[in-house]
Amino acid sequence: MTPYAIKHSHRAYSFLSGEPQTRMFDPEKKGDTNMADKTLICKDCSKEFVFTDGEQEFYKEKGLQNEPQRCPDCRKAKKAEFNRNRFQRSY
Repeated sequence: MTPYAIKHSHRAYSFLSGEPQTRMFDPEKKGDTNMADKTLICKDCSKEFVFTDGEQEFYKEKGLQNEPQRCPDCRKAKKAEFNRNRFQRSY
């Protein structure tokens, strides 16, 4: 049986033995997962953009399963268009 670990004061302890355990992921240490930057193609403008290891880690922490499909500029434009249309419809 594999002991389960809980976080307590930045340490993980085994439920079975109460001994400190080595954690596989420490949120305070960025880059533990050693993800490489990925080059993706934007579905709107067809330009390449980089999905950095930090962004990948953020997506993983938030539980997001899909990679971004738009570059940062197109994401910003789409969000602005959505907000503009949202306020126009509400009045």
